[in-house]
Amino acid sequence: MIVTVAWLVLLTAGFAWECYCRLHPGRWASLATVSSWLWQRRAGRVFLVAVWAFVGWHFFSRYTVPR
Repeated sequence: MIVTVAWLVLLTAGFAWECYCRLHPGRWASLATVSSWLWQRRAGRVFLVAVWAFVGWHFFSRYTVPR
């Protein structure tokens, strides 16, 4: 239960950050801007794929593996 709440808090924080950055452009970089910048570099692509795999694996193992 606590882990689910933590994932929801992270998701909400990311969504709020993106909304804030879109409403006040120029002061902070949005998540879309940062991920676009990272995707242009090989190390950034490896990092983004690793984050995607980590999050995907934890969602998969948390919600589909029976106890």
